Amino acid sequence: MDYERITRAIDINSSYLGVSTLQLMENAGRAIAEEAGRFKRIALFCGNGNNGGDGLVAARHLSAMGKEVKVYILDGNRTEANSTNLEILRNLGSVDIEVVEDTSKPDLKDFDLIIDALLGVGIKGELREPVKSLVDVMNKARAPILSVDIPTPGVEADTTLSFHIPKTQDAKVADIGIPKEAETQCGPGDVLTAIPRRKGNEHKGEFGRVLVVGGSREFTGAPVLTGKAALRTGVDLVTIMCPSYVAERIPFDPNLMVTPLNSEFYLGKEDINPILEKEFDSIIIGNGLSQQQESKYALKKLLRNLGEKRVVLDADALKLVKPSWLRENFILTPHEREFQILFGEPGETLEDKIEAV
Repeated sequence: MDYERITRAIDINSSYLGVSTLQLMENAGRAIAEEAGRFKRIALFCGNGNNGGDGLVAARHLSAMGKEVKVYILDGNRTEANSTNLEILRNLGSVDIEVVEDTSKPDLKDFDLIIDALLGVGIKGELREPVKSLVDVMNKARAPILSVDIPTPGVEADTTLSFHIPKTQDAKVADIGIPKEAETQCGPGDVLTAIPRRKGNEHKGEFGRVLVVGGSREFTGAPVLTGKAALRTGVDLVTIMCPSYVAERIPFDPNLMVTPLNSEFYLGKEDINPILEKEFDSIIIGNGLSQQQESKYALKKLLRNLGEKRVVLDADALKLVKPSWLRENFILTPHEREFQILFGEPGETLEDKIEAV
């Protein structure tokens, strides 16, 4: 499971809904402190990200509970929330804070709990110094280790306290106030995390080729709107394939490539091979397609031959397709009425609709 993407999406969605990263971090830190509350002398290892920020909040709460607390913190650039909580901790002056250097060898013999808040989800590749040495120091200490959200790679955690969802098999889970809507409803976080990050040296086509199949005599503008929406996601190349009548009526746009199909007004069987011969990574079918019988036949045959291509079915395609034609690589975007046509009445409440999906 891609915990990095899921966590980032939920955090962004929560912020959009009004629950800030600082609020979630405060709740997470309090949950850590409650889990660690039975220990007296506690060493916290905190990184520069939000995982480390959770640890800094925990240090503040543990100190307020009368615990003897020492924070070992990595140097370097920090997230905004991490910086805020580090400043708060320094202003209070009640917690001993040591910035870890590459040569640091913390002495942990006097502590009866170690909290690992160095690295969170999404860490890839080999550990670098000083984290690599800190992991070794923690593992060799006699005190048990409590990892925050997910263990730093290599850390032999005795307990893991995950937030919202378990991220290891035996993890405990703490509720930190993430709204359920941040997970069950599509929000800006889902969109932003679905778009690949650019490095700056990519070539045209590296960020995808999208093919839009749609349009009919009655609906000439629908595939254009779809193509422009695809461009806004950052895709490199968008091609619209539509009946010739539609192609003639699409205004010139240098960002869109328009290819007329063999049919004049509606998608037909004569269009299947030209579509399959086109080079693309994903295909969007249905916008303005119409519900002609010939288009239904062509859609069925086209879907059978797309293999593992990523397929988005929208609008009229959802009214023509049958559930038996669908595969795991298909994405459906129905509104409520289109959902009813495909799968029946989903129920009245939001929970009923989610359950039906």
